[in-house]
Amino acid sequence: MLRSGEHVVYVVPWGRHWIVGSTAAWSEPDRLLSDLNRHLEVPLGLDAVESSFSTPARWGSDGDRSPAVAVPVPALVTVHGGGLAGYRAEAERAIDLAVAQIGGLHPPSTTRRVPLLGADGFEARWNQRHLLAERAGVPVLRMEHLLRRYGSDVDSLISALEERPQLAAPLPGAEDYLAAEVWFAVAYEGATHLDDVLQRRTRIAIETRDGGAEATGAVADLMAADLDWDDQERSRQVSRYLNR
Repeated sequence: MLRSGEHVVYVVPWGRHWIVGSTAAWSEPDRLLSDLNRHLEVPLGLDAVESSFSTPARWGSDGDRSPAVAVPVPALVTVHGGGLAGYRAEAERAIDLAVAQIGGLHPPSTTRRVPLLGADGFEARWNQRHLLAERAGVPVLRMEHLLRRYGSDVDSLISALEERPQLAAPLPGAEDYLAAEVWFAVAYEGATHLDDVLQRRTRIAIETRDGGAEATGAVADLMAADLDWDDQERSRQVSRYLNR
């Protein structure tokens, strides 16, 4: 986190990438780089930017950007203006407000103490990563990637890799990801659309310079096999993503 005038620039490690953002009301990559370069010994140019994205700023009437959790009508709890950085705190407040609507007979929310999916048992799996890599038939660096993404849920991926070794293949145009991760998105996360896998279940859409265009064919083939898409549906999914 770096101070730049009246706003803050965030620099967050993201695998082989870095996410650079700002609390300022603008989001142009060149202005972000200008602020960032004030703190770097070797400045970065626009050629270092693989992709950019932004979300609309939600400002309150007094300039406050804090999320608002409220009960506008009985039995309805709303969260407005929240962000990924504070979503668990907002969820806790929302649960406590919802409980209050039914008489407050339950203890306070335990959201902040509930481990994220895959966090329980992660340390033990991380210590076993060399053995897990051997079981799955992938390099240790690949196993570390899977562990960082799925935590202890990596067991399901390892079982799939043992049964279907072809799932260990990297995705063309998005070699950081394995075919097994597309399978997992469909089998365990309920993904049914190509854009869902490329944008949310993975981050291929923002981690590749072409927005995932080269990977669409391979990902669509994998999804088609597990979701029983015919050629027409596969083509429709690919065309819709590329047109976006």
